[in-house]
Amino acid sequence: MPELCDEAGSQLSPNGPGGENEKPSQLEATVKDANVSQIKKKKKKKGKGIDTLQSTMAPLTLKEQHEQKSPNHIHLDSHLKTEEAQKLFPEGQLHDHTQNERRVEVTEMMFASVRKSENSWKLAIAEDYRIRIKSAFEPREDEIYPNISKSRCGHAVNDHNSEASRFVRKSVQALNNAPRRAAKTRLLHSLAYDKLSETLYTQLKLDNPQNHLPILSLAYETYILLQMIWNLHRETFFEIHDKLFSELGKMSKYELQRRMSALMHQITQKTIVENWNLISNALTQTSRKPMKARIKIIQDRFQLAQEFPTTHDAPYIYTVGTKDSAEESTGGEFMAIRRVLSNFFRMWMGSLEFQRRFRDPLEIGPKPTIQLSAELSERLREAEVLNGADTWNVYHWINCLGLGQVKQLNDLRRPDIVSSVDVISRLMELPTYKQLIPWHESADRACIIQMFTEETYLDHLHYICRTFKEIRKGHSEGDDWKRKATVSQILRFQAEDKLKMLDVGLDVKLMESIKITMDYNPELRQDWQLFFDTFPSKFKRAQRNFITSWFTENKPV
Repeated sequence: MPELCDEAGSQLSPNGPGGENEKPSQLEATVKDANVSQIKKKKKKKGKGIDTLQSTMAPLTLKEQHEQKSPNHIHLDSHLKTEEAQKLFPEGQLHDHTQNERRVEVTEMMFASVRKSENSWKLAIAEDYRIRIKSAFEPREDEIYPNISKSRCGHAVNDHNSEASRFVRKSVQALNNAPRRAAKTRLLHSLAYDKLSETLYTQLKLDNPQNHLPILSLAYETYILLQMIWNLHRETFFEIHDKLFSELGKMSKYELQRRMSALMHQITQKTIVENWNLISNALTQTSRKPMKARIKIIQDRFQLAQEFPTTHDAPYIYTVGTKDSAEESTGGEFMAIRRVLSNFFRMWMGSLEFQRRFRDPLEIGPKPTIQLSAELSERLREAEVLNGADTWNVYHWINCLGLGQVKQLNDLRRPDIVSSVDVISRLMELPTYKQLIPWHESADRACIIQMFTEETYLDHLHYICRTFKEIRKGHSEGDDWKRKATVSQILRFQAEDKLKMLDVGLDVKLMESIKITMDYNPELRQDWQLFFDTFPSKFKRAQRNFITSWFTENKPV
């Protein structure tokens, strides 16, 4: 299933949902946007009925069964209030059909909205790629810094034996043999496209569909080649991106997105170091001695000449003037520089890399001060470089779960657990996980499991969720409110359930879809195996276990 947006709604009180003023769930909002005018009205047919829900859903997923639709295969629950459907969908979207026809229409509209979310995800990754690949090669438009520029491809051919130089010579030779200008343009595009395809195939290891497979480390020679193709034929990057996602084969769409993100991160690091070297040299040559000393301090403190530097708290760039021997040698003048560091870095790094290196502690919290062993630190660095893991997020997860910090789970203090659930919940809401790659599929989660094992990770997560549930129940007035609550309302109030739901790869919208499907198909309520066998989406064991236990315990309206 695609990663779907979380619900929208008003804030819950400590004892339950907000009542009559509760805002509609994201499912409702999404379905309202669905182009239901394209859904054909169903007519009853005589003959054999179709006994499974899967056949009704098949037209949404299997084109060869598009004509095999029948509303008669679902038994009508005479006690089911069809007003539910009118509340779920905007006025005028549900036509005045029989209850059977209305039920089928509601179900198909619901899954049409899921299909629309899949299309939205494709648009989101295409837009994210467009922004990130441009920022990776060109953090700043035209100049890399005011009045400082760099050659678009001159340095790419300095080494006559480099891959970039060989590509240039091959292109020139082919152009000399091309008869017309139009043919020359097409030929150049074709050569660039083929070379980029070949390079990405190797760099991303596209012959291996394995999940969470590390990509190759980006060699400087390969970076120069990619940079030259970007400067001369950047449209090929977008064409190949679209082609790769349209021809996934056995590879998961999330796996391809992870690898593309990791590569763009590698490109960004080389661009930043290359640009800083040019900027610092230019500033040093035109500055007096005190300024040269300050530039050196900034470079060393923030590792500007180094790829994949340490991530800092954002306020750190304002408190960098704390006394040390190097800064005292400048006569205290460095204290004035710290006031403009933020604008200075953002000016030539670009917003994306600036935000990655200098994270706002108000977003999640200050960077944890945990200490990792040399072995774990090396694993984390490899995951950052080769898998695209975000070390800032990983540090917070390790800290919140107490991984490697306590000998026994009951050593975790209850106040710390409450704080940890709050931090993890906010981590789950980050755009990275909500819009592109869900937490369950993320490189960050895979990195933590690789560092500590999946068993240890799950033990800590489930212990924290169980303990938080005990704490929450001790401060509530019972569960009577849930008899009138929706799926999204319950999950919003029971934070521990939402964490476990997201961790197994489910989301609120899918849980709401399951609830509505079972309401409109009463024969599935008592037979989970039949439900899983006929539901269009196939679930893993952990997902099945969560779904059955959660609906059995909560019974939302």
